[in-house]
Amino acid sequence: ESGEIPGAFKPPPRGKTADKPLPLGLTPEDPRVILGLVGHPNVGKSSLLNALIGRKVVSVKSTPGHTKILQTITLDERTCLCDSPGVVFPRVDIPPAAQVIGMLIPPAQVREPFSAIRWLNDHLSKPLPALLKLQPLPEADVELLNLSGHAAAVSLGGPLPWSPLSICHQYGAQRNFHTGGSVDLHKAGMDIVARALDGRLAWSS
Repeated sequence: ESGEIPGAFKPPPRGKTADKPLPLGLTPEDPRVILGLVGHPNVGKSSLLNALIGRKVVSVKSTPGHTKILQTITLDERTCLCDSPGVVFPRVDIPPAAQVIGMLIPPAQVREPFSAIRWLNDHLSKPLPALLKLQPLPEADVELLNLSGHAAAVSLGGPLPWSPLSICHQYGAQRNFHTGGSVDLHKAGMDIVARALDGRLAWSS
């Protein structure tokens, strides 16, 4: 028998350069097996690596997209583990808003949180304003009503309706999320999204 480990890393011939750089900490003469942890964001790749090592060797956070670079950790003299950022393939069959709440799109890549909040509100057991303990809207904000398309309902004497914008406005106002004297709607919206990602707003599809 040759004594080679099946699937082991084979160094390039001496005098030649490998097409791709080796993971940090490995040399061309290193015969160790490299096992990569690959998957969707926030499914526990880094937590699994820490469990296999028996101690915390890579940072872990509940927010998807926390791991941003490849991290190679030596398990023993024959094996290396490689932690990787979450891999997301384009899904045309799932709305982008659902992908945000489903942790397939990292928060850092979310341009606007209002679509995700609308989707979230439609998939909760209770209305989002009730879960967030928002106080009733004290008065109609004409600009917000026009943007959300509810101006006609108020003009007919109906109750002030909730929309993603008004939810963010009231949420931000109650938590003092202000920028330049106005409520920071984007910050408020992303904070609501973060609550859903942390599991504090239970939803179902």
